[in-house]
Amino acid sequence: MRGTSEVEEPHPTPVAAGRGFFLYAQPGLTAPMLSILIQFSAVNERLKHESVTETGTVLDSTQRVLRLRNKLQYQLLSLPTWDDLDSEKQKASTRHVYDCVRLAAVIYSNAVLLALPHHTGWHTSLALRLRDLIDIDDWRDDPSTHPVLLWILTVGGDRSEDRTFYEDHLSELLRIMDSPSWKAVERTLEGFLWSREACKHGAAMLWQSL
Repeated sequence: MRGTSEVEEPHPTPVAAGRGFFLYAQPGLTAPMLSILIQFSAVNERLKHESVTETGTVLDSTQRVLRLRNKLQYQLLSLPTWDDLDSEKQKASTRHVYDCVRLAAVIYSNAVLLALPHHTGWHTSLALRLRDLIDIDDWRDDPSTHPVLLWILTVGGDRSEDRTFYEDHLSELLRIMDSPSWKAVERTLEGFLWSREACKHGAAMLWQSL
């Protein structure tokens, strides 16, 4: 897609943006969703860098990235639920991975990439919908997907009004994963849609409560 070249230069990152989706979630996702998430991850990396000049003018390169962000947001929101996929795409994906990743990505993009205010109620609504989709037993026997669930629970639990649910599930998942350190957890999260700067306060509070 045209946007890919726009987000890969300059500012190279030490590891490929969105590598977590490719490494751990790919078997559960459709090709269109994976493409959107990889491109969104690259946009996320670009937007971590300075986006205005000293005079406050938005750079042309940043404007291109913002246009791509808006295009990808539209594509993300237009993705069907797993139940609405055709039978071939259902066979090539996994319901719990697909639906949970889709909603978590919307929460992250709304909160971080679009900076939508929480008080409008969108976050509460999406976090509750995500909660209703999560059943840790769906993930328990497939360790290759545990990093994906770690990201989903962290994004869903960050500033959620239903934090107890996310805390309980994170605690159980971390026990299954042999209790990794916060540094190890953060390295895992950075393989998905993640920003240390934007998420550090909420994530730290969530981690300290475990």
